Amino acid sequence: MVPSLEARAYVAPKLPFGTATLGLSGHYGREHVSVGTTDIWAAVLDLNVTVAEKVTVKGEAFYGANLDGFSSNASISGPDPKQATPGRGGWLQIAYRPGKLGLMVGAGMDNPIAPSGVTFANGTVTSNAAVYAAVTWTFAPKFVAGVEYDWLMTERVATPTRTAHYTNLSLQVGF
Repeated sequence: MVPSLEARAYVAPKLPFGTATLGLSGHYGREHVSVGTTDIWAAVLDLNVTVAEKVTVKGEAFYGANLDGFSSNASISGPDPKQATPGRGGWLQIAYRPGKLGLMVGAGMDNPIAPSGVTFANGTVTSNAAVYAAVTWTFAPKFVAGVEYDWLMTERVATPTRTAHYTNLSLQVGF
């Protein structure tokens, strides 16, 4: 069995308000499925840019196959479990931090792509989307509280679109 392999290369030019980081990464491995093994692979482009003194933009775009180990629903197998389904997606976040307050908004999506000649079965995920907003307050460098709201949407073959709303409270303490 081949172990999973990952690599990432990036550039980080200096900007007037900080650094921009643009990365390109890849992943390859094998996964056991019911009838043998299948490839896991991904190509990812990521960025983290300070666009103003207190504003940061972060994001990622990916394309790969069999990505369930990365919390992606874009990994649904076709009729042949050894035939990994390609998927694509990404996310983007804008953060504004005027002092101790942090305001973040973001969105993301992922979806499988049916291989040529394959029709997804009823109930198979065809698209996921998420939009979120968060507010944090930094009491001390390693003590942060926050609240986040998430709107999630999942589309499946031959079933109604499902949405969900979540609110999360967090307390982060560093040691």
